[in-house]
Amino acid sequence: MITETLKFRLPDGTETTAEAQLEETQLPAGEFLVARPVSVTLDDGGRMMRLHRAASGRRRGEGYERLDNEILVGRRLAAAAGRSGYPAEVARLCGDDANATDPYALFEEYRGKPLREAWKAMNEAEHKAFPASLLRGLCWLAAVGVAHRGIGPNTVWWDGRRALITDFSTSAVFGAARTPVRGFPAWVPEEQRTGTVSGWTGPRDDIWAAAQLIFYAHAQGQECGSGDQLASSGLDDPLFRALTWAFRPVAARPTASELMIHLGGRDPSPPGFTGGASLLEGRDKFLDARRLKHRKAPAPEPPGLNDDLQWALGLSSAPPPAAGVAAEPLPAGPPVFAVPPGGEPPAAGGPAAGPQAGPDQAGPPDPVQPPARRKRLFGRRQGEQ
Repeated sequence: MITETLKFRLPDGTETTAEAQLEETQLPAGEFLVARPVSVTLDDGGRMMRLHRAASGRRRGEGYERLDNEILVGRRLAAAAGRSGYPAEVARLCGDDANATDPYALFEEYRGKPLREAWKAMNEAEHKAFPASLLRGLCWLAAVGVAHRGIGPNTVWWDGRRALITDFSTSAVFGAARTPVRGFPAWVPEEQRTGTVSGWTGPRDDIWAAAQLIFYAHAQGQECGSGDQLASSGLDDPLFRALTWAFRPVAARPTASELMIHLGGRDPSPPGFTGGASLLEGRDKFLDARRLKHRKAPAPEPPGLNDDLQWALGLSSAPPPAAGVAAEPLPAGPPVFAVPPGGEPPAAGGPAAGPQAGPDQAGPPDPVQPPARRKRLFGRRQGEQ
């Protein structure tokens, strides 16, 4: 057990100091990150948390960037949730010190187990509850303009009632140029793979992996390679028929909120979410801190950094659509995946949507650079220093 005095910033901006007891055990964390269980003594008593830091070794610089992603996503989710309550489906940032010599993030202790283990104990009721809970978490991420880009059986946890999306280390803001994501191809769509990466991050980037994961949980650990395989699986359920579209090219996929509407639910955007101003202010403060920490290698803002704010403002300016009614198209984006009332999505193998403007339009592939030169501070183009 290691005793350490932590000075960190709460998500609301308040700075505080707390005594912490760090355990020696290391826990799974994001790419190039390590986590430790930690007991933190605050004004309301002791709380168990997870302390995330960059892993030591030659990839430490990339670990700092992954940690930056986790902190920025956590801050934006906290700002969007406000006083209405933090969403149960996404890991909660409790505090961070982004500008320290050895920066770290404090997360609330994760609930349940990774789905890679949890599926073995899931019953029929849990199989029905899991898809909506996972999609609700993705809707919250989309509401703050973030694509997770690492959805899979290790990053999504299950506690018997709700999914928990963890590990924001490879996340990117909407409108940023896509960069390659490491991982097994079953969980990484073509537009995010090394050698075929293209286009700009948008609200459909996580749907491929989400559909894989929903099938994975329902089919007891089996992976699904295509919409045709999903369609021929014998699962006669409206959701699974809709999920066959998740394996389309990115511009033709549904978003998480559109799938929720197809399930008969309402778009679960954060209650009282006011969009751009607070998110922009919080992001600017974060980027200022990053500039201080990386004075020797200043990081230019990624292209389309503020594109997501317009999308978020659109969420807060209109009431949620009624069940079974297609949502309005996203500004400057591809047409929304819509299923006519009582209808079905086209079968796998049908025509895909044509080229569209906006963040899902395929752009020229990013130039390939040696791994040591890649920078991915929230979607920064690889090869920039």
